Amino acid sequence: MIVNTEQKLDQLVAFLESHRKSKIILFFLTCACVDFFYKLLSRLPQLSDIPVLSLHGRAPPAKRLGVVCSYAL
Repeated sequence: MIVNTEQKLDQLVAFLESHRKSKIILFFLTCACVDFFYKLLSRLPQLSDIPVLSLHGRAPPAKRLGVVCSYAL
């Protein structure tokens, strides 16, 4: 899907809402983007029932392992 920059967040939220039962992995260019979108998506009321997890290379190994283990469930 190709969307204008202004519509990207709206389209992402709509996609996540329409795929509530699916496991989805989002990739971002930087660790800062991962942190930003993790905070944003986990606080949106319309996605409150969807678990959001954050994983990037700067996370301590114990945190990365915890995320991977909880995602595998």
